[in-house]
Amino acid sequence: MRRTAACVALGLLAGLAAGCGGRDGEAAAPVSPSASRSTAAASPSPTEVPPVVKVPGRDGQAPPQQVFTERQLKRALLSPAAFGKGTERIEAHEGPFEDTPAQRDGTWTDCRSADKDASWLGTATYRGTAVSGVMMRVDRTKRPPRGHRVAGQMLKSLTVAAARDSHRLDLAILGHCRSYAGDADAGTAHWTRRTRPLADLGDEAYLETSRLRNGNEEFTTFIVHARVGGVLITFTGGEDATEEQTVSAASRLAEHAGRTLYDVSP
Repeated sequence: MRRTAACVALGLLAGLAAGCGGRDGEAAAPVSPSASRSTAAASPSPTEVPPVVKVPGRDGQAPPQQVFTERQLKRALLSPAAFGKGTERIEAHEGPFEDTPAQRDGTWTDCRSADKDASWLGTATYRGTAVSGVMMRVDRTKRPPRGHRVAGQMLKSLTVAAARDSHRLDLAILGHCRSYAGDADAGTAHWTRRTRPLADLGDEAYLETSRLRNGNEEFTTFIVHARVGGVLITFTGGEDATEEQTVSAASRLAEHAGRTLYDVSP
């Protein structure tokens, strides 16, 4: 795999085209790393976190073969205003989505390096549409502008059956790849990934806690993966984001996406 630590951190939701060859179309983007430094000091107080929104599942009403267009998915993203004053969308991508066994093999090369049997990567190919947006809080009073990553959000639309299978395969892969090492700029990087289920967030959802140790630096990223009918939702917390903040914001994205796509579209 031989991705740098920065590429790993940036690629979580940066784009749809293969760049670093990573998960969910990981690609390098011209922004600061999305993962939070464990020593960061500017985290908002957890007491300021809005309550988590309960998101209804859509399996009982979603047309099984419906796949939304990029334009429909784009309307279902949270606007920059949802993340506070001074927030701008500094990266956005839309287009076809494809996830093949070969792509997963490339993404998880370091994890499977010791495995002769890589059947846990699955044999299916998933295709649909996707959009993503990266939010950054920018202070335009300074020269040059300064800011930090606030959030990354991605929506992928597949048929309901394909979305269910893809969601569960990704969860199974994360369970298999709980701890592994790979090459990075500073030598050897170590990844640990943990998941836990989230209730009342669409049809099924889980939180991924991803930790990367690269030399003397350690980064922690919180990522929510949810499924609402045939729509897969990935929300990545930005710099300084806590677990509580990430889950709260992800629930608002899932509620907005479900309502916009299934209650409002076309």
